[in-house]
Amino acid sequence: FTPDFEVYRNSEFGFAVSHPRAWIAQEQSDGSTVISSQELATGTDIAQFAQTGMVVRTEVAENSARLPLKEWLQANVEPLGLTNDIDQGALRGVRSVVDGANGVQMMTGFFQGPLGKIYRIDCSFPAARQWEYRPVANAIVYSFSF
Repeated sequence: FTPDFEVYRNSEFGFAVSHPRAWIAQEQSDGSTVISSQELATGTDIAQFAQTGMVVRTEVAENSARLPLKEWLQANVEPLGLTNDIDQGALRGVRSVVDGANGVQMMTGFFQGPLGKIYRIDCSFPAARQWEYRPVANAIVYSFSF
């Protein structure tokens, strides 16, 4: 299996993440980006969509206190779920997996940028289809770069 991925680059926040080529990337009015396995109509409830397909959402959070990533996570993310470190040489992060409401599972990658901001990639998908979506979520999270 060789995934057919393409790179989404966010020039405003200076990061890139790969996703399956056939998926659709849509920038949101709040500065986040949503990448999904199907086109999302305006006003689509992302949490509801994640019960049947996969949705990836990127966000950038301020970290005015310049806390190290793990301290920021402890102070700002509840529940954090099952975690492990991401080590990609100079780029380090934390991956989290949690079971959400309505049969949805979420894999999240957290990274700290050079100016202290926290970059978050949420991959939400039906827990009943995790065997199908978890490898894709892993590939997306581990593709993050500046």
